[in-house]
Amino acid sequence: MLNELNAQLVASGSNVRVTGVNFDENPREETMVIAQRMGIEFPTLTQEAVKTMRLTPPSVLPTSYIVSPDNQVVAKLTGEQNRAGLLAQLAQLDLVAPGQ
Repeated sequence: MLNELNAQLVASGSNVRVTGVNFDENPREETMVIAQRMGIEFPTLTQEAVKTMRLTPPSVLPTSYIVSPDNQVVAKLTGEQNRAGLLAQLAQLDLVAPGQ
C-alpha cells in the first residue's frame, strides 16, 4: 500500500513522499537487502539522515511520522494505517489536496 501511495503522490505532482526508516541500525547494505526482499520501492533513510532529523525509535510498531520539509515531526500515527487515512491526514495538514 505504501508503494502505491508513494507512486500516487509522485504522479499527482505532490512534493510529499513516502520514506522508510529502519531504526534497527543495520548497515545500509543490509537495510537495502531487507527492503528489496520486502518489495519496498520507496526511498529509505540512512542512519545519518535519521540522526539529523532527530527521529527516535517509536515505542509502538508500526508508527508513521509526517515530517515537514524543515524536518519537524508534524504528526505521529501509531498502528496500521491505510491509504485513505494517510491521505486524509495529509489533507488536514494542507500537504495534499483533499480527495487526492
